[in-house]
Amino acid sequence: MVTELHIRHVPNLEIDRVRWDRCISAACNHSPYALSDYLDALTPGWEALILGDYEFVMPLPVRKKYGIRYLYQPFLIPYLGIFGPSLSEASGERFLLSIPKNIRWVDITLNPYCTSHLTALALKPRTNYFLSLEKDYSPIRSHYRQNHLRNISRAEKAGCVIDRNITPEEIFELAETYLSPRGHFKAAQKTAFLELMNRWLIEKKACTYGVRLNGKLIASAIFLLYQERAYYLLVGNHPDGKTLGASHALIDGFIKDHAGKKWILDFEGSDIPSLAFFYEGFGSAKEFYGWLQINRLPAWIAWIKS
Repeated sequence: MVTELHIRHVPNLEIDRVRWDRCISAACNHSPYALSDYLDALTPGWEALILGDYEFVMPLPVRKKYGIRYLYQPFLIPYLGIFGPSLSEASGERFLLSIPKNIRWVDITLNPYCTSHLTALALKPRTNYFLSLEKDYSPIRSHYRQNHLRNISRAEKAGCVIDRNITPEEIFELAETYLSPRGHFKAAQKTAFLELMNRWLIEKKACTYGVRLNGKLIASAIFLLYQERAYYLLVGNHPDGKTLGASHALIDGFIKDHAGKKWILDFEGSDIPSLAFFYEGFGSAKEFYGWLQINRLPAWIAWIKS
């Protein structure tokens, strides 16, 4: 039983990557975001809570500021949480209670499966969108919103073409140009992420899509591919592409290429109305994940934080 096993806090250098990845791969809520090489690239120094012999695990993306250790949600990792073959309310709460006391502030999101088993906690809901690609292309397209169909047609008439051989460097450059400061990595972290994406492209754990107009890249994205689920990641859009429906054409191109397969397209959704409208317009369904905050800061810091 999960409740009979010991949950231990393990520092980064003592985590067995092989057993860790084996647990993530076998988990009912497996995710590429929780694989050790992805965590190493995007939140270096991460720590972990591990139950038993890696039966269940929880990544801890740890940082320190002004001498205070805290958990944060890394860029390009929509959610983490607890991973394993099953979960109960009690065992899930035990994991959260096992977060080391010297971590004074927690501000993270938990995966949908984990969230659904922590209903007693005051988690703030966040929305994700996903689309089954199991049907053929025509039935899937029949559920597109009319606005989306018009945008796809606009892109086609303008001469936009799908490019399936873009480098991660090109995508990152386009994304970074138009993202907020949160989208800008430190140089070492950017290098680690791009090296990982190039390796995953070779290993068929990722693919790239873009839309070009007269050779110019105006929309792009990386899709992570993991256990029959594709994750829409690192989206880059040039302002010209927004007026031409380039992102609509990009998603439509990916759907057309993968329709009829037992895959799920995961949009890594948003509570921003415009993005929600975009994702829903392809006929996608909703799922919810949770936002968790724990405040263990001294009273005077907690007052400033509020």
